[in-house]
Amino acid sequence: MVRPQRGVTCVRNKRTGHDLSLDVVTLPESFSDKVPFRAQHLVLQAVQKILEQSGFRFVQHLLPQECHSFDWECAESMELHKLFPFLDQHKEKICFQGFRQILIKLHRMRGMVTSIRHAAVHRIVQDRKSFLGMLQTAVAFTRCIGDDKCTQQLGCLCISLDTFLAKLNERSNHLQERIRFQISLCQSRPKELMQRRVLLPNAIKKVTEQSEQTFNLQVQEFVRKNLC
Repeated sequence: MVRPQRGVTCVRNKRTGHDLSLDVVTLPESFSDKVPFRAQHLVLQAVQKILEQSGFRFVQHLLPQECHSFDWECAESMELHKLFPFLDQHKEKICFQGFRQILIKLHRMRGMVTSIRHAAVHRIVQDRKSFLGMLQTAVAFTRCIGDDKCTQQLGCLCISLDTFLAKLNERSNHLQERIRFQISLCQSRPKELMQRRVLLPNAIKKVTEQSEQTFNLQVQEFVRKNLC
């Protein structure tokens, strides 16, 4: 027996038993596993910049002469992934209490922090789990080095994104319900259902794009007001 594909509502002709909806109308994938790329990239660029600024202030305070010798005169001159080997190289010169524990915690985040920069620079798409994991690591990074201002900024970003993503899911779920309802109306009218197979895909695409655009604009406005 052929099973309906995920996201497809099965409708059968009551007289013949033929499946009218299989491969006819495919519902949009849920947004639960994705984040629209435009907004995602905008956020990762902003987060990368925040982490570089926070990391630069941290090493500039601890190792001003060594930063100068590396020509690190501003955050933009220090690439984020170079921060970790720099601290390793000069850790014996840092003698304030608790630094060793900070360094251990930072190294636990090294892979994810480096991935943030890599994804931002090379425009690499992340699924929602990876994307949110990066944001959580960014918050932990700034908290670890005692940057309260950046920690607060990133925390507000996470809260706002949770709200925006929840609304994105609501719009997606509502669209799926509308499509299922439209299909259910045609259970006894196979000709009408076949006509809808022509119209629904474009309608689905249009509404989905509008939903993503709304999300992108919400994120863009938040970043402009709070992170730039």
